[in-house]
Amino acid sequence: MPSIQQFRSLALALSLALAVPLLTAGCAGTTAQQYARPVENPELWPILEEHYQQVLAKGSAELRLPQRFHGMSLDNSLDEGNRIAVQRLQGAGYDVYLVGGQIRDRLLGKKGNDIDLATNAPIVEIERLFKPEGISIIKGSNFVHSSVTIAGSEISIAPLTLPKPVVKGIKGVPGFDESRQTTDSPLLDSYRRDFTYNALYLDLGTMEIIDYHGGIRDARDGIIRLVVPAGVNMNTALILRSIRFKARFNNTFSPDLENYLRDRSHFEGLDPAAVATQMIRILSGGFAARSVATLREYGMLEYLYPPLRPLLGKGGTDAYLDGVAAAMDEERASGGELRKELALAAMVSPAVEARAARQGIRRAIKGVLDEEGKAFTYDRYGFRKGEFREGAERILSLSHRLLSGKATAADLQDPFLGSARIIIKGWAKTSARAREALGRLGDPTAIPGQGAA
Repeated sequence: MPSIQQFRSLALALSLALAVPLLTAGCAGTTAQQYARPVENPELWPILEEHYQQVLAKGSAELRLPQRFHGMSLDNSLDEGNRIAVQRLQGAGYDVYLVGGQIRDRLLGKKGNDIDLATNAPIVEIERLFKPEGISIIKGSNFVHSSVTIAGSEISIAPLTLPKPVVKGIKGVPGFDESRQTTDSPLLDSYRRDFTYNALYLDLGTMEIIDYHGGIRDARDGIIRLVVPAGVNMNTALILRSIRFKARFNNTFSPDLENYLRDRSHFEGLDPAAVATQMIRILSGGFAARSVATLREYGMLEYLYPPLRPLLGKGGTDAYLDGVAAAMDEERASGGELRKELALAAMVSPAVEARAARQGIRRAIKGVLDEEGKAFTYDRYGFRKGEFREGAERILSLSHRLLSGKATAADLQDPFLGSARIIIKGWAKTSARAREALGRLGDPTAIPGQGAA
């Protein structure tokens, strides 16, 4: 029996002869339903390899993958509200695309819940078409987005949008007018997206998946590759999204992204607000333990949480971080929800506890959060200004009282108790007082990842 690699090599050798017939074969050959993961259909291999060689040579190349290879349709990809929105846009003569995460997930045999629509309709037309439903338009310096509720679903519709001018001159990028914000071109729109496997477009008219950058191949092989070369358009959010996707999907970085992330000078001056937003997503997604391990591997923890810098590698700090991340994952696996403030409180608890003995808990919390920066007064996720930090302070104070055996009856009714308990579980592997605190909470010596002792 030949190995998968041998099979792929044979497929690649036949690619020049087979690529065009496969793309135009209509309903002949295998269908997506025959494969739990459509990307593993061997008929696709020569197509994907030939396309990738074209991308390498030209910088970008259009691949249109017929429906029989992926099996996605309006009925199995969109809910009723989104189907109504698509039909209304198409009825007005516009093209509509499903973009991003759901396409990647469906190709990998996963359910995929993300529904993001993109269209060549101008924003004024989108506003006119959905005015009866009371559409909301959000405009930024380099994006425009709309949201409307139809048939009980919140619909996200964005016009195809031009990338930042910094991408001009990159091989494969067509010329464009910088004075405009939107475009008719999915290719240009793709250059404002992060990874190749997130820059996939399902044409909801032809039901073809459009790939300009080898994203289907990268999804199959588990490679995180940037649409725009590493270093050209990097920012804090993109750095941390790379970490999140690696941990979430157990993927590997492309060589250029790997080299970029190995250079720790790129972590100087990270944007605190972006750190806060991305770390909430990283730590609350059910893959916090893998994320912390990845952040440690790339030396990022001390840049994300400067108060931890003198503590990493000593005094049980690393064991605590592994333990608290495992406790977060266990909470999510059991169906629990994590407070967003916990993403900050859990990660800086070692610094707070180290300082509390000599400064007192109030000064310790204030000093640590002040060092973390102004980001934690931000108002994202529905927080009023300052509320996010206040929540983190409350969790840290409560967890300290639990560790010190000074918790009151009122503390045991505190709505932040669940978050404080997760921090205590993080300390349980190395701290006797943490195990005693869990015992008092009716959870004796529970160490995340090991069950009850």
